[in-house]
Amino acid sequence: MAARKPNWLNLWQSRRTVVKLRPDTERVIKLNNHDLLGTRIRPADDEQGFRLQVRKGKRKTWHDGAEAHRFAAAILPRMNASGGASGAVQNAVDLIETTGHPERFLTRIAEGQRFEDKKGIPGYVNKMPKPHKLALEMALHEEQERRALEGELWLLEKAWEEAEEIADISDKLFLPEGAEEFLRENRPADP
Repeated sequence: MAARKPNWLNLWQSRRTVVKLRPDTERVIKLNNHDLLGTRIRPADDEQGFRLQVRKGKRKTWHDGAEAHRFAAAILPRMNASGGASGAVQNAVDLIETTGHPERFLTRIAEGQRFEDKKGIPGYVNKMPKPHKLALEMALHEEQERRALEGELWLLEKAWEEAEEIADISDKLFLPEGAEEFLRENRPADP
């Protein structure tokens, strides 16, 4: 039997970078499809409710807080690149709705679900059923959108306060000298 020639396209695709993560303290982590299989999610005692393990080759690193959230949001779309049938998408939505909130879903998926490898080590994202992976991606992005909107609302509120201050200053520019004092002294008493 003749030796089989390697399929160079498959070899290239398995080794090419599909996700780049930018940690706060290290160099950029470039992950290929094989590296993504080592992604794990476990519970954490921070506001995110979970921590994320990323595997690059044989090196495994845990990430917490906003960094874990950012990395999971970058990894999950690649793991769900094939999308999902309408039934899987509806099941994903139902999973999130059952918990009542995307943030609670993220915490529950990290705490309660096992998704083990052959050795019984829990938390492997690639071991999750398709609806769970889709729901995880949806919850991560929903939470990102909510936080972005809160940030935008804060900026709008700040701009509104500044506009009020400017309006107050401009109103006073057109009053004759002593008008404010006159109004204070001659204002009728509240009934």
